[in-house]
Amino acid sequence: MPLPGIAQEDFAAGSCLSIARHLIPANGCYRIVDGLLDDDGSVYRRGGSQYASGSVLGSGGLVFVWDGYLPAVGRRTLFATTGKFGVLDSNDSTVIDLGNSGVSRPISPVVIGDFLYLPVAQKVYGGSRKASSYTTGTVTATNGWEVVTGSGTSWTANLDAGMIVSIANDTTRFYVIASVDSDTQFTLTEPFLGTTGGGQSYTAAPFGTVSTRGGRAADLYAVSAGRLLTLEGEYVRFSAGVDPTTGRLRPQIFDTTDNHRLPAGATGIAIVGLRDRALVFTTAGMWTVSNLAYDLTDAAGNVQQRFERVSELVAWGSAGIAAWENALVVPTVDGVFLVDGISRPTPVALSIAGKISEYARAGYRPGQATVYRNHYVLPIVDNTNVQIDTLVCRLDRPVDTRLGRIFPWTFMDGHGAGIRGLAVRVGQTTQAPVLLAAGADGRVLNLSAWFTPGVAFKNDADATTHDLIVETRDFRVNPAGARNKSTVRRVRISYELTDAGSDDPTVLAYVGTGTDVGVDAAWGAVDWGAFEWGDTSLEEFVALAGQAPEAQLSTPYTWRVNRKSEWVRYRFQSSGPSSKMILRAVTSDVRRNEKTR
Repeated sequence: MPLPGIAQEDFAAGSCLSIARHLIPANGCYRIVDGLLDDDGSVYRRGGSQYASGSVLGSGGLVFVWDGYLPAVGRRTLFATTGKFGVLDSNDSTVIDLGNSGVSRPISPVVIGDFLYLPVAQKVYGGSRKASSYTTGTVTATNGWEVVTGSGTSWTANLDAGMIVSIANDTTRFYVIASVDSDTQFTLTEPFLGTTGGGQSYTAAPFGTVSTRGGRAADLYAVSAGRLLTLEGEYVRFSAGVDPTTGRLRPQIFDTTDNHRLPAGATGIAIVGLRDRALVFTTAGMWTVSNLAYDLTDAAGNVQQRFERVSELVAWGSAGIAAWENALVVPTVDGVFLVDGISRPTPVALSIAGKISEYARAGYRPGQATVYRNHYVLPIVDNTNVQIDTLVCRLDRPVDTRLGRIFPWTFMDGHGAGIRGLAVRVGQTTQAPVLLAAGADGRVLNLSAWFTPGVAFKNDADATTHDLIVETRDFRVNPAGARNKSTVRRVRISYELTDAGSDDPTVLAYVGTGTDVGVDAAWGAVDWGAFEWGDTSLEEFVALAGQAPEAQLSTPYTWRVNRKSEWVRYRFQSSGPSSKMILRAVTSDVRRNEKTR
């Protein structure tokens, strides 16, 4: 007669760290490490990382990365340490050291007009790949004309498109070079708006410092309805809109009266543009500034913009906010929420909210997050930019459980997860997205293969091997009401494991029955909550004899358990590089003791 079984046939609810193990939904786990969830709820081992940059920039690791298009130059990949900026050369590999002090922490830059505004660093960038400024000679610039001529200049070798130019006879703004035409001529991306004159001093540099040429220096920027917005303490300030005469954006022009003030005692945490409004996250909750396409007041003095509080959510830093579809994914001190500024925020971290709160209480902060192929990827760093954790949430596959709607989360580990910031690159021809990351080892990483594992991505970029770890929920062994222990005879997994060469990968299994190793204690006697990966002081699992070999789905593998308990939990761990490792189901055979007492 076959033994009764207890089974889990999918893992679609992901990691559930904030739910008591015996209450975790039937399709959830306690924790998944270095794994991602497939469309059918199976867990697959992520692919390895790759190096996108050919060398290390500076020391201390990268703290941010940005990839996008700038009008003067096209696509650029910009990144930084706490001491300098770098950009990839045209071959998409060679690192050009741009200097200029870098940024002190992960940031979320914004593009408006010809400029990339870099908060915290308080600089603007136009796409230059020149490492040095150039000031030799003088220039002649004509009001209303894009062409600038030089005297005593050697521009062909020393300037390039994307350089930021400041000219003495216009002290209010920066310009961006569209093309270097000769040693004595370059063309701007827009007409010169200063006073016509010759013999003027100038500076052409890879970056411009915002405070020296109009605009506003700030640690928090956003863009909405053609305006640059800053969040400075208790004030939201916004630039002039589109020039009605020229049709040009005016991010460097701020009127002193164009602002909204937060209530007394509140201060800004983050600001993000969303369509024609801005979401402002503060210590007093979330506010919206709407109708930003209009001026603050009309000609008759009627107020046209609206500034109102819409939620009590308190954001947990600014860099962790990322756009997804028509909403924002916002990490807060109480979890992570989908926010659109209109409807009620939707919690997406019900299953790991306790871990998010724990990190916030510890003084950690979000790294630069992004959404890639419907996956929200969130690095966590401490206040010295040391990488603490990397979390991934699949946004397009929530599951409904008795505890509510759960969005599945997993955790990343190893070299490929040692990141502080992320950016998505979309090509002009193939338009296939690429996930770039600011690596803690000082190089730009390509993490796209996380989601498409294969032979070429069996290891991380540094040749280290990452292991898929799945730690299950607690399975009840006894029937409801029975108090005597039943015997778990066997555990069996349905899986796929494919070698990437001759590495002979396997799967290891461990069992826990609610007692510490070698101690016949009652269930719950061990402080399970204190257990973390790598902590051997409370190792609640015992290794099972045997290792599951390479196999297709049609060939399950069975381990003998032979342990008595009221509850049982498992940990399955891949060992060795593989091109494919998928865990599809777990089944235990139980000899039940039907007695009650």
